[in-house]
Amino acid sequence: MSITILLVEDDRHQRYLMRALLELEGYSILEAANGREALDLFARSAASDLPALVITDNFMPEMDGFGLIRAIRCREVGCDIPVVLVSAADEDRGLLAKLRGEGGGQNLFVQKPFSAETLVDAVRRGVSGSRPG
Repeated sequence: MSITILLVEDDRHQRYLMRALLELEGYSILEAANGREALDLFARSAASDLPALVITDNFMPEMDGFGLIRAIRCREVGCDIPVVLVSAADEDRGLLAKLRGEGGGQNLFVQKPFSAETLVDAVRRGVSGSRPG
């Protein structure tokens, strides 16, 4: 059974490349262009159909990555899905660490620009402790 990942990235070219890379690794990918679209996907999904991992950019229109992480962790959706935050801003690593104190699943950070190996490694670490999607 394939593991499902929700990829949230506003840059369509970067989203396409990340999707292609992860599909080559055998993952099934759901896509959203911002945090609001991602939350809509969650709202339409049954608990058994939720993704095993969320990869999100931080700086996006409508809802940033931190807003999305907070929303999917306990407040709006009520799940502890692991998250990989992708950002060019190194200070986001520290902010992500603060979210650990708010509860929820594992948080991983990948700094842009990143290699294919770095992203795949973070995804593998994230899904290793989660249920199949």
